[in-house]
Amino acid sequence: MIGLSDVPGHIWTIFGFPHGGMDDQRLSRRLASLAHATSGLANATNQLQAQVASLDEAHGNLARFNSAFGNFLDGLDVYASTLTFAPLPAKRPVQVKVPAPEVELRFEPEDEPVEPEPEVAKVAVAPVQVKRKPFKVPLKYRNSAERKKLETLMDILANHPNGLCLSEIVRECALSLIKAKEYLASLMKLGCVQRIKLKKGLTYVIKPDS
Repeated sequence: MIGLSDVPGHIWTIFGFPHGGMDDQRLSRRLASLAHATSGLANATNQLQAQVASLDEAHGNLARFNSAFGNFLDGLDVYASTLTFAPLPAKRPVQVKVPAPEVELRFEPEDEPVEPEPEVAKVAVAPVQVKRKPFKVPLKYRNSAERKKLETLMDILANHPNGLCLSEIVRECALSLIKAKEYLASLMKLGCVQRIKLKKGLTYVIKPDS
């Protein structure tokens, strides 16, 4: 019988044991550990195979469902192509009868004499003269320079019947934005200018009666 001491040293090296071999007790422990690890690997491999089989079965069921659902949709398409719908009834015009107005005729009795209408003296009426309200300039704009700016602003707006927006007024009058707003607010308060909303934005125009 060959003992463990008779096994060549390179054989032990192949299995991961120290060169020169080992006693039976140490070898038994190593072999037991190796058997336990091999058993665990076998169990993991079996579980993996079971999961792969479950996935394969789920994939097959999904493929069968997709095929059946596709056939169902094809059947619905064929069924829809065979359906016919009755045409909608034509709308009849609704005729609304409007009752004729009742006319009451009154006749004066023939036996009563008709009194002549009294003559009215014609009086010449002088034509009515419409007086416009005077253009009252606020006190702060009564000096020549400020009044000239107001008049220039009015002239520019009068030359543009469709009106100008604030940016156009600033460009035409060479005024600052704050000054232009101030002058426009004063003219609107006086009733000379009105502000309307158009597609291009808020627009200032001359009032027709100003």
